[in-house]
Amino acid sequence: MQLFSAGPTQTPDQILSLLASPTLHHRSKEFEEIFESCVTNMKKLLGLPHIFFLLSSGSGGMESALSSLAPSSVLVLENGKFAQRWSQIAHNLRIQTHSITKEWNQAHSPQEVLDYLRSYPHIECVCFQSVESSGGVKQPYALIAQEIKAYNPQILIILDGIASIGAESLNLTHIDACIGATQKALMLPTGLAFVGISNPALKLIQTRSPLSFYLALQNYLHSPIAFSLPSSLFVALSWVFEHLDFEINYQVVAKRAKQTRDLLNHYKIPIYSTSPADSIIAFCDPHNQIKNILAQDKQILISSGQSHLKTQISRIGNFGILQDYDYFLKSLEEVLISLQDKNLQNTLS
Repeated sequence: MQLFSAGPTQTPDQILSLLASPTLHHRSKEFEEIFESCVTNMKKLLGLPHIFFLLSSGSGGMESALSSLAPSSVLVLENGKFAQRWSQIAHNLRIQTHSITKEWNQAHSPQEVLDYLRSYPHIECVCFQSVESSGGVKQPYALIAQEIKAYNPQILIILDGIASIGAESLNLTHIDACIGATQKALMLPTGLAFVGISNPALKLIQTRSPLSFYLALQNYLHSPIAFSLPSSLFVALSWVFEHLDFEINYQVVAKRAKQTRDLLNHYKIPIYSTSPADSIIAFCDPHNQIKNILAQDKQILISSGQSHLKTQISRIGNFGILQDYDYFLKSLEEVLISLQDKNLQNTLS
């Protein structure tokens, strides 16, 4: 079964072989050199001055950023399951939580965020996604962040960039913390999360008491490798940085997203999102008919919807050069043609 799901992604053979490499001790000089190269390259990729790696999924990175910055109150821009996770984390950390809730196919506007902040001036932090995976929605995150900082530069902005990092160029100029993970456009298995931090946010972390232990970024201030880390994942990540041209990857992802949307539109399959992302392509698929045929006939796995959308939409992970996406598009078109022929036969009969 080939994975073209919204995550995790299909791990290429070149990376699978590296994952079988001998374990390096996380305190060894050899591992430290690989680790430092990954930190340096991740800083370049995100354009943020500080990077912290965590042994967790992306949700661990979300909790790490929020528990380390420890705001007294947060505003969450909810438009899907992963945006809701911000609220769940904040609630469990006993942080006062506000939310602006949208339908799962809609993005937020900068103006509605500003209006809410003006109504609740005590809010210290805003959390949202660059791409909400559950509905394939692209947020105008850079513009929202810019407007927030223009209104009040002291408000912290935490961005979940998990579905975007490596798949599109990110503008993190006004972002205080950006969360990423390895299982999407970086093409690795689930297991590594990372948090990029701005200089002002780092100063806050240095002075605040964290709300968690293991996930607290304060652990890493004096020891970048504070706990045991999986050397094989860093060896593989180092290979990705060495071999993947991200600027080309961004172009490939955008081109394939257009090809996919054009194909779906040609066969009158509606795109679910009103603000469609390139990396996660969500389309209307009642009873997951297209998804199920892809799995049964083509051995291709894409994602269904989540929660109330489980049997209403399906989602494609479009992450770039290292995917055999031509094969996927060919298979998708064959399925759509077969469904069109079947529907025609039913009409005639």
